[in-house]
Amino acid sequence: CVLGTVNASMTQCFLDEHLPLAKSGGLRTAVIPTGVQTERFNAESKEQRSRERKKLIAKLVTARNSTQHSSSSRSSSSSCNKDNGECAISEDTKLLLMVQRLAPEKEIQRVFPALRQLKGKLNVHLVIVGHGPSEDELQELARGLPVTFLGRIPNSDLPPLYRAADVFITCSRSETYGLTVLESLACSTPVVIPHCIVFDELWKGTLPDKWIFEAGKNSSLAEAITAASNSNARAWLLKHPVKASWEAATDTLLKQYQDMILMNEPVKRRHVTLVNILAIVLRVVAIGLALFVSYHEIKILRKTWRMLDAWIPG
Repeated sequence: CVLGTVNASMTQCFLDEHLPLAKSGGLRTAVIPTGVQTERFNAESKEQRSRERKKLIAKLVTARNSTQHSSSSRSSSSSCNKDNGECAISEDTKLLLMVQRLAPEKEIQRVFPALRQLKGKLNVHLVIVGHGPSEDELQELARGLPVTFLGRIPNSDLPPLYRAADVFITCSRSETYGLTVLESLACSTPVVIPHCIVFDELWKGTLPDKWIFEAGKNSSLAEAITAASNSNARAWLLKHPVKASWEAATDTLLKQYQDMILMNEPVKRRHVTLVNILAIVLRVVAIGLALFVSYHEIKILRKTWRMLDAWIPG
């Protein structure tokens, strides 16, 4: 049965998965647009990004030089040993960023073998923002790698982080949309994402193919990081900006409503016709009942009159 005029979701693949009739074309479907606050998530100026980048580097250096087993290591810690020159952070370091819940379904651990493959080829440092049940395990897996865990940070601090990073990475294939990807792109920061039904629907053909990696292949992820961290990657994104504003999303949503209204016009006309026909039928029935009652009332009156006439002497 039809569940509504149009059954909508953020992605078509979600509709196909949860509404079998949608995949076969038995239901009308639409993809609901989404957006971010572009007054916060935006590219800003080169000068602003430079200041935010220096601020982040200073924060990473502080975390690197701190004692890993201090009481504060839980909220901000580096997996680098402060005497490990390979973990040194400079202006030339490619800053990689992950923002997500630290949980098994996010598959964050997949990034660590790729970092090992990049050793000696690309000077990178990974910044992981978030917390969750896998935090201790991930910190152990990242030991000796150029990785800093910043823990939970306020949402208001995310835009400067996105802009300061050279590349945003997610390994998760369990997203229903992946809002952090859109937030990063709104800040003109290249993204590295895995092939999966959601990201393929949203970004395949929109973003460079080299930024999308095959999950489970360490070399593919390392190649995607290398491609997205190239100096031309951000320039490409600035030249091909992703529409991420709520204004654009609202315009699309309004058009969908207008299309639904037009779609319902034939149904409304049929309903009006049926109502008019029903009104005529009811009027005819009412008139018929009135005539029927009137006829019998007249017969009763005549009969009563004859009876009275017979009883009353002339």
